[in-house]
Amino acid sequence: MKGQANLFKKLKEDNFTRGLLLISNTGERRVKPTADRKFPFNLNIIGHLKKSAQQGALQRTLTKFSLKKENVAGSSTKQHYTTDRLVQAIEAGELRNVYQPKVLLSAGELVEVEALVRWEHPQDGMILLGQFIGLAEESSLIDNIARQVVRNALVDSTCWKDLGT
Repeated sequence: MKGQANLFKKLKEDNFTRGLLLISNTGERRVKPTADRKFPFNLNIIGHLKKSAQQGALQRTLTKFSLKKENVAGSSTKQHYTTDRLVQAIEAGELRNVYQPKVLLSAGELVEVEALVRWEHPQDGMILLGQFIGLAEESSLIDNIARQVVRNALVDSTCWKDLGT
């Protein structure tokens, strides 16, 4: 437990703000209370699983966290963008791919990644898909965005291949 406390302290010192999923073989009674109460160092604990957890349990936990995160981000930072601004973003290369790994839990291996698009706005920061996808669909820009996502994925996959990953 002391090693864990040091790790959590280090994460806090490094301003770690992402979600932390606890996975343990020690049994739910040692992990669950930690996840249910206020966690030391105010880290964002998204859930807990046993090491033997099945893929469905992991997917449900991650989906619940992802939906919660997007709802929070979307509700407080919702901006309205114009079609012209979205065209400019596509042309300026402001659309970025982020990747969600798909892991085969039984083998512990990465089997694929899912490409998700985000808009890296120069003033507003990272904009989630839900804030611009409707505009893209209404203005027939959705195909342009899809092509950009595929181009980005091809470039990224070439880089990963060159790195041997």
